[in-house]
Amino acid sequence: MIKKTVSGFLLLLPSLLWANISATVDSTPGGIAQITFESKQLNPEAFYGSVPLYVQSLGENQYQVLIGLPLMTKPGSKRITLQGADDRYVFIEVDDQSHPDEYFETIVNVSDNQKSSSGRIKTEKSLFTKARKTFSAKPLSEGYFVSPAHGRVTSVFGVNRYVNGEKGLPHIGLDIANTIGTPINASASGRVILVHDFYYLGKTVFIDHGQGLISSYSHLSEVNVIEGQTLRKAQELGKIGTTGRSTGPHLHWGIFMNQVAINPELLLKKPL
Repeated sequence: MIKKTVSGFLLLLPSLLWANISATVDSTPGGIAQITFESKQLNPEAFYGSVPLYVQSLGENQYQVLIGLPLMTKPGSKRITLQGADDRYVFIEVDDQSHPDEYFETIVNVSDNQKSSSGRIKTEKSLFTKARKTFSAKPLSEGYFVSPAHGRVTSVFGVNRYVNGEKGLPHIGLDIANTIGTPINASASGRVILVHDFYYLGKTVFIDHGQGLISSYSHLSEVNVIEGQTLRKAQELGKIGTTGRSTGPHLHWGIFMNQVAINPELLLKKPL
């Protein structure tokens, strides 16, 4: 496992203002890998397969690529395409990592509820996918993210979840529990791209932070923002609740980079 901190700063280049984000690099599934490279072309691009990546400037002709690693990706070498004056390929190495298990017991018949709401679930899956695939060319945030709410962390990113003894999907966010009505704030500046009341996630807000970096806030009791609204870092967007499929009042905080869920704590200055 490789972990190191990447610092952010502002750098003015001709016709372009780079507002760098800060993150902890962790080359394991659900983490953030990084590549540094040289390019004389303004606005060079990078791709993981066909998916565009977060690129930021480190100085004159020096750039850094941040790559969100899928939680289910297999360890080994992964090819990244760098596009500038000419195309070239570089490789990152993904290390292995194991995650703990979590067990839940419920008296609700999950299967029956899913069947009766299958049409809604299918429609909302498309909304969710469209939001996490949003890519804006310009960065909309800078520096470290901040924790979106005060409370107790009750479930971390990546844990393997079992409901009534049956294995479900891994947890692709961070849960922060507190009383209903506790304020929830934007973890970084950005633009609201989706507000929706989901079957599973309840009342949810998605924020675009630029270049494929997205945050989400779910199970809210109240939403205080609208789609298209620009938010500053730490601006209130809603209240903690227990809407959707929830076992109690909490915030499910998600971060997506190049369309995949990553560990939100990697964007904080200090882990929660």
